Amino acid sequence: MALPTPSDLLWVTGFPIQGRWLTCLLREAVRSEWPHAVDIAVSYLGDDSNARELMELAILQTQESLVDQKQASLQDVRQTLMRCYRNAVRRTYRQKAKLSLWGTSGDLERVSSPIWNHTKQVDARVDLEAILQDTPEDIRHALLMRYGARSSWEEIAKETALTKDGIRMRCKRELSRLAEQFGVNRKKQKNLTGGR
Repeated sequence: MALPTPSDLLWVTGFPIQGRWLTCLLREAVRSEWPHAVDIAVSYLGDDSNARELMELAILQTQESLVDQKQASLQDVRQTLMRCYRNAVRRTYRQKAKLSLWGTSGDLERVSSPIWNHTKQVDARVDLEAILQDTPEDIRHALLMRYGARSSWEEIAKETALTKDGIRMRCKRELSRLAEQFGVNRKKQKNLTGGR
């Protein structure tokens, strides 16, 4: 952004007569602080498009806070000007950073992804752990591969380092034990083991 002249930023028509002494000091303060003000706007707001407007607000606030004093040094005016400017930048930053929602809650439901209820999965996991608590670890793994992951008996045999028929028979015996333990009838048991 091109450097505006202090006269571009400073107008004296709104200053009361007792505050006219401040005009020269404000002009000098603006001239010396403007490059720093642009840097502040860029660092907080991302660009310097609002820097001029914010400086004008800071000039007015500085004038209002110092007008009742009889005398002030250039250093006092510069400090007050930059404090007012930083506050204006912070207010603008907070205003831009505020979350604003448009529409209704129905619109949000269409935009957001659904949240799946995992209660059934957790319950199933707990039930499975309770059912298989007395099952040896290698047979538990084989059963989960066969009936959970739909693996073939050949894949299960490779994984467990047993023969295909050996692991199938151990799984069948374990299923029979579980069926007896939980009172599952013979027809359902045959469906579970594949009738073999």
